[in-house]
Amino acid sequence: RHSETQRIIGDMSRLGRDSKKEHKNATLRRIVETLQRTRLPYTLGRIKKEMKVDLTAKENYPVLNKLKDHSRVVVQGGKIFAYKPEIDNVNNLDQLRARISRTREGIRRETLCDCYLSAERDLEALIEAKDVLVMGKEDDRKLQIIFPMPPNSGKMDPDIKQLWTNVQMPRNEADLDQYLLDTNQITKDRVLAANKYNARKRGLVRKRKEKREKVKKVARLTNTHMVGKAGYGWLEKMQK
Repeated sequence: RHSETQRIIGDMSRLGRDSKKEHKNATLRRIVETLQRTRLPYTLGRIKKEMKVDLTAKENYPVLNKLKDHSRVVVQGGKIFAYKPEIDNVNNLDQLRARISRTREGIRRETLCDCYLSAERDLEALIEAKDVLVMGKEDDRKLQIIFPMPPNSGKMDPDIKQLWTNVQMPRNEADLDQYLLDTNQITKDRVLAANKYNARKRGLVRKRKEKREKVKKVARLTNTHMVGKAGYGWLEKMQK
């Protein structure tokens, strides 16, 4: 009974910790989403007033630290927080068009639409004007890739567009690893593990070799100061 009680208490304690962690993560997401939606600078006081989150309270220190380290948040003076899009310094239609034209490998539609508040509307205008080229499925716009329009051409061969549409690309690294495993191909984790094993093996061989050389060197140098003295002719023979 005692062990069962201890197990139940342990489970409840873990559930409590997990619940607190999830609550803090949800709070962080809500703050970042608000910064993204408004694109306004927020002080700690403004966050407390509008989002009802006191980041100066001790229990919210983990949220504050994660907010400061967040890749989509820029901190000014340690007290003012603002949203930072993946593509910085693109704030209007002309800058959006110029950025697309400079990126020949294409940019994800989702990334472009996140540049500034009206970026999605401006991107639609560029698409309708045929200033850019869209590749990808219409029913999953987030995964579409936007390319600069090829010079002297407003069209692309339908077969190429169809081929691009039919190719199923992994959505993330986990899907890619699973695909490689399903097709009996090597994954990144396997490559890293093999490299680590080979490096460790080379290190052990090198250490053994260095140890043998050191022992041999010591054996050859021991008592060399006695060579040539009476009664130590046998030592001179060993050194040869």
